[in-house]
Amino acid sequence: MSAAQKHFKSLNTLDFLILDHEIIFTKNDTLNILNPNIILKLQSLIIKADNPIIMTSIGGNTHNTLGLWELPQPIDFLLPKTNLHHENEQALFITYQQVFDILQNKLTTLFIIFDLIREQINVPIYHIESPPPISCDQHILKYLASNLAPTTSNKKLSSKTLRLKLWKAHSNVFREYCRKYGITFIPAPVSTMDSDGFLKPEGYFEDPTHGNTWYGRKVLEDILENFNTTVSDNASV
Repeated sequence: MSAAQKHFKSLNTLDFLILDHEIIFTKNDTLNILNPNIILKLQSLIIKADNPIIMTSIGGNTHNTLGLWELPQPIDFLLPKTNLHHENEQALFITYQQVFDILQNKLTTLFIIFDLIREQINVPIYHIESPPPISCDQHILKYLASNLAPTTSNKKLSSKTLRLKLWKAHSNVFREYCRKYGITFIPAPVSTMDSDGFLKPEGYFEDPTHGNTWYGRKVLEDILENFNTTVSDNASV
C-alpha cells in the first residue's frame, strides 16, 4: 500500500481551516513569521486524527490576475507538449520560461506559507490544483469580481486559449514546487473538463474563476476513488 493510500484509507473526518490574508502572517511580515495561531490550530486538528494529512487549496487565482484581461500589449506563448498554438499575430510573443518565472515570482508569498508549515508540521501535505478555466466569456463578464476587474481602460478578455495556457503554466509551477519538496499534487478531475480542457458549465460558480459545489464534490470523489477509499456516513465537514 502506498503512503498516500495509507493516509486516505482511514479518511473519515474533514476539517476546514479558512485562511484570510490578514491572519496568515504576524505584523512583522518582513520576518516571514507565520501566525502562530494557524500552527496551533493545525496541531490541535492533527493530534486528534489517525494518519493525519494536510490538504491545501490556495493560490489558485494567480494566473487569472496575470492574464484574464488582454493587456494593452497582448502577449502569447507556446506551452510545451501541447497543441495549444500561438494564435494572436499581433501579440508580443514571450517564452514559456518567462511565463513560468513570472508566475513563480507572484507565488512567492504562498510558497513561504508552504515552507513555514512544512518546517513546523511534520505530516504529509497534498495540494489540490485550481479549477480549470471557464471558457464562457459571458459568464465571466456577468459575475465579474472586483479583485479581477481590468486595471486599464481595455476591458477585453484575453482569448480562452491563452487563459487555458496560463492555467496550465500556473499548475506546472505548483507541480514543480510540490515535486521539489515532497508535496503530493492532486490534479483537477478530468471528469470536470470538457473536450478542450475547460471547466464544464455544470461546474461554474457565480464568480469568474471558482468551481461550485458540483465541482468540489467531483474533486473529493476523484481523490477517494483514486485512493480506493470512502468517507464514512458520519464524516464531519
